[in-house]
Amino acid sequence: MASAADSGVGMAKSRSSAPGGWPAPSPLPSGDAESSLQLGECAQVPFAIATGAVDAAEACEREAARLRPLRTKLRLAVERALAAAGDGSGPLAGCRLEVAGSTAWGGDIPASDLDLVLLTADGGKGTGAIQALRSLKECLLAEKGSNQEWSSLELLEAPRVPILRLHGVEGLHCDISVDQHQALLHSEFLRKALEGRPEVKSLLRLGKLWLWQRGLPMAV
Repeated sequence: MASAADSGVGMAKSRSSAPGGWPAPSPLPSGDAESSLQLGECAQVPFAIATGAVDAAEACEREAARLRPLRTKLRLAVERALAAAGDGSGPLAGCRLEVAGSTAWGGDIPASDLDLVLLTADGGKGTGAIQALRSLKECLLAEKGSNQEWSSLELLEAPRVPILRLHGVEGLHCDISVDQHQALLHSEFLRKALEGRPEVKSLLRLGKLWLWQRGLPMAV
């Protein structure tokens, strides 16, 4: 699921799992190639780097925008399943969903997961997270025939933060945790801090893209 920063759950991402076939970066030039640059060419390097960064940021935003409707369909599929079960007296009674992570504050890149937090009626004081996710998994399986937004489910029963993961189309994932209130507060803080500052948001998105393309551990 999204970051320890974004959603309380750190997930390392690999270049091979990217949705939309996002390209890997070009290899950096070798020392020999760098030493062959003439003085005039060196003077153009800062401009070329800046231009490349702008192009990369724009391409990243276009691909992320293309994938957002697919993430929305994943969220709606989970909400339908929850609505079908939330009227009873089971562990999902009175539960609701909130979006967390980079999708919530507008910092998503093509490799980003959709991070959802299942908020229980008692705020996590009584309902077990794994029990709630198991019930939600059963509800999703019962609704599977009516939607094609996801292909498989995976329940990751981690001792600290269990996750229900939906594997969607084009490599998208939806990670659902339970009562991760700090993740929601962090997402809301970033949303407000970045409001009206699109250039900062683009820079953060570009940094996330750079880390992911190089296979460095990060939470998207």
